[in-house]
Amino acid sequence: MKYLILSSDPTMLTWKSLPAKVKKITAALNKTKNATWEVEVRYQGEIEPEVKNGRITHAWYDTLSKPLFLQGNEFLFLQFSKTDWTRLSLQNTLRGANQRDTDVVGESYGWADENTKRKDTKENQFVQVVLHEISHEIAHNIGVLDNTHTYHDANPDISGIFASYDMALWHPKYQAEKGIRAMLRKVLIEIVKRLQIQQLQERLAKEKVSKPTDLLPLVKRKADDIIAAMAKLGHQIRIVEGYRSMERQTELYNQGRTTKGNIVTNAKAGESWHNYGTAVDFVFRKEGYNATNKQWQILGDVGKAHGFEWGGDWTGFVDRPHFEMRLGYILKDFQDGKVDYKKFN
Repeated sequence: MKYLILSSDPTMLTWKSLPAKVKKITAALNKTKNATWEVEVRYQGEIEPEVKNGRITHAWYDTLSKPLFLQGNEFLFLQFSKTDWTRLSLQNTLRGANQRDTDVVGESYGWADENTKRKDTKENQFVQVVLHEISHEIAHNIGVLDNTHTYHDANPDISGIFASYDMALWHPKYQAEKGIRAMLRKVLIEIVKRLQIQQLQERLAKEKVSKPTDLLPLVKRKADDIIAAMAKLGHQIRIVEGYRSMERQTELYNQGRTTKGNIVTNAKAGESWHNYGTAVDFVFRKEGYNATNKQWQILGDVGKAHGFEWGGDWTGFVDRPHFEMRLGYILKDFQDGKVDYKKFN
């Protein structure tokens, strides 16, 4: 089962206690029988729900939850700061609410800041509200008496209630369909992956494109020169990504779409400069990706002085570790086999 927590609070992902909170929520949910739970937290940006009589409307919530449900998130919780809760005129006597309806999407919402305590207890309100509202949802949809309030009134920490829930009773028809869909999805992913690789190989063979298997010589030399120049300036860097095979590009593109993980690229196989051995990604050895803006600017200036274009200059998706050497070519020239590779020797 997947539980997605979306927050409108821009500070939430910086909470030092967030990993511990998520761990506690996950551990509580995994007390249920016949289910393994995953909990994910995302910053959604400013959320502007439709509010009537101090509550978020079901119709509005459905427009948000159903697309996320189709991505595999069976339960959704909207997290607001106290400031946003008040600004949106949500009922000030509530800490949270459950959107109880007949569909298979678990929908709830609530408010808490990082250190807000629940009632007169030492328990964290964020953790307790997230668990309290999903307890309502589970009890209702597995067909048992909903003792959420009784249990929580008697126990400051509601975590123990989940041991009484059997998720095999959660919408049995949906559970069966989910298993079949998962099996078919796995088969289709493999078929699509093989077709993508096959189509790419056929296209490359047809166009007689010289397919590199490493950074092109000129790119490699200039990348090494950048490393040496940065060392003289007192900054140790290294290459984390150079040439990338078409197969590897396909794996990265599928990540977050048809395989697990976050989306890391919008480039399919053949659509990245890395696929042609003309791009490198650097990282600082000591500071990693957390180098200062000044350090990144120094690296950008050095890279450009050695003939690269710098991703840090881009106005759309800024990619400061990324450098690519074009020599006047565009990506389509590489795709169409119209590149004189001797220029890169």
